[in-house]
Amino acid sequence: MRHARDLVQELKELAWAAGLFEANGSATRQKRRPVRLQLKMTARESVLRFRDAVDLGTVYGPYEHIYKDGHARRPYYLWLADGDQAEEVAAALQPHLSQHVIEKIRAAIRDQNRGRP
Repeated sequence: MRHARDLVQELKELAWAAGLFEANGSATRQKRRPVRLQLKMTARESVLRFRDAVDLGTVYGPYEHIYKDGHARRPYYLWLADGDQAEEVAAALQPHLSQHVIEKIRAAIRDQNRGRP
């Protein structure tokens, strides 16, 4: 049995994760693919903490990218969740997200459920 203090800590972590998603996350749907939530950051520890807070998805990276100006930037890490996992994460974060972000996620899920190419 979990203690109330553990539940409070889990809720705090979800609220923290929602704030991170607000600032650095996105919800998309591409042709013939399920809805995707992603979080892209250079701070590896934050991406790993996010994954642990939502308990779903996969972290990839580090990735390096040379931009058109010829300069390399700091390596970044990417957390991804697709389909059912993305919907589960969205449901867990929803109480802590802004209406704007909730609507973007809902739109991506609606497109997926309509089966749009």
